[in-house]
Formats: sequence, C-alpha cells, structure tokens
Amino acid sequence: MPRPRLTESGLDADLRIRMSKEQRAAIDARAESLGKPTSTHARDVLLADAAENVPKKSARKKST
Repeated sequence: MPRPRLTESGLDADLRIRMSKEQRAAIDARAESLGKPTSTHARDVLLADAAENVPKKSARKKST
C-alpha cells in the first residue's frame, strides 16, 4: 500500500530555508541518528520550540 499523499495527511504548506552545505549535513546527520527523515526531524524540532516559546492567546476575552 503506497503512503498517503502529503495533502491527504494534512501537510499542505511548504517552508524553505536557505543554509550552507555544512549546516544541511549537520541536520541530516542528526536526523539519521534519530532514524527520521530530515524533514520530519526539522518539523519536530521547530514545532517543539514554537510550543515552548510562543505565548498562547488567552481563551478569555477582555471586558470592555
């Protein structure tokens, strides 16, 4: 059974990042050491950082 298309799995946006060959090699090596594809590893790291460091919007509205 083939893997689902990316749009079917909800992954429908791209993020392109320019970097040196050395930076790419370091990221590739870390992803490989974890047994993950580079894009999966990069997405996991970026999302974890965002979850920890982006202030969450309050669910309560301010009174006027």
